[in-house]
Amino acid sequence: MHGGDGHFLAAVVPRDYHRLPISLIAYDSTYLPRGLLGAGGLIRQEDLLQAAALIEDDARSNPVVFLLHHHLVPTPLTDVGAVGVDSASGAVKWLVRSLVPAVLANADREELTMTALGAGTAISTLHELDRAVLVLHGHKHYATARMLRGMIEKQGDVLIVSAGSCGVAEPWAPTAHQDGAKLWPSFNVIELDDGKLDAETLSFGYKGRSTGRFARRELARAMQRGSSWEITPVALDAVGNVGPSLARNHRYCRVMPSAHDGARWDYDCVHSVDGNGNSPRRYVETVDFTPGAKLVLDPDGAARVTTDARLELHFGQPTRYRMERGLCRTFAESERVNGMRASPYEWIGLMNRYACDDVLLRLDGLGDVAAEAFASRTDLGTGVEEPLHLARAKEGTLEARVKSCAPRTLLRIYFPLASA
Repeated sequence: MHGGDGHFLAAVVPRDYHRLPISLIAYDSTYLPRGLLGAGGLIRQEDLLQAAALIEDDARSNPVVFLLHHHLVPTPLTDVGAVGVDSASGAVKWLVRSLVPAVLANADREELTMTALGAGTAISTLHELDRAVLVLHGHKHYATARMLRGMIEKQGDVLIVSAGSCGVAEPWAPTAHQDGAKLWPSFNVIELDDGKLDAETLSFGYKGRSTGRFARRELARAMQRGSSWEITPVALDAVGNVGPSLARNHRYCRVMPSAHDGARWDYDCVHSVDGNGNSPRRYVETVDFTPGAKLVLDPDGAARVTTDARLELHFGQPTRYRMERGLCRTFAESERVNGMRASPYEWIGLMNRYACDDVLLRLDGLGDVAAEAFASRTDLGTGVEEPLHLARAKEGTLEARVKSCAPRTLLRIYFPLASA
């Protein structure tokens, strides 16, 4: 426990202190014995074994609750996030984003050094306690749950529940704009009674009209059976006063080889939103910029170039714009723009910020490449990304559609890049 005796990292909390039918281990994973920079942590095996010895004589019918800061397994979305150095000096930014990754692959990605060092060994030891184990942690600000089953005789199950952040609103990673989609602050509520476990996350509005609103989402539901957790599947849908909603959110895009750069696509876009009785007062769309792209508003009328990626959409009135050099067309260009993070696919998306009856992303102009396209839907609240059916018309039109779409859902259509 932080501030404990000397350099000992684990502490078994006495039962007469917490008065719960559990064995409670608190672990200070923030200990870093050396180095000047780092947000990673450490789980030292000796400290974990010492704690295990202290709980050996506890009632074996009780679960073990293991508290620590760092995560034992990567969490969704954050596992590909960049190291946060936006507020650092120019020299530090250059060091983290340019020099170190040139020497050590993926050194500018958080997950390389953020998972607790020794996590794999620790998980194996937690299995060997022959008890049902519940791990509670924070660190990555995404509320998720994972079940790790024991695979060997006398091994127990390890249920991992991570917390979000009740102090900040988390932005969607690819954008840093003020009006980009943000996840509400949240905290977890854990109920453990006579072997029955219920874990849920409670999110709350933090500004403007959302203040006082809340949303509740189940993370895990289980019943303890000896050293095992018997899991009951939960729904991902949030319930509660979750805020405004839309009747329609449609984005139509047509790509064409760029008139300015043969390695890029230009694309025209028409974006329409319709409100309903609970619609927001305004809807601001954040358009992703590929470095070097140019946003042209109303290209069919009085064209105006802007470097602001935030567009205010008007209900019942389509907004038209063109993105010049907006998408990579070749893999070589993607490597030039994205470096080590490049993949042989490009994508175009639609970020649905509010609950909506009908969300549609339509893409035209890919030609033969359309036959190899695919789509996904990402729930930014849970980080779950799943394949999404992609409807194909004879003329090559692609449509990704979701009815009764949850807020903060990202639709994407991916397509392969040309090799040259």
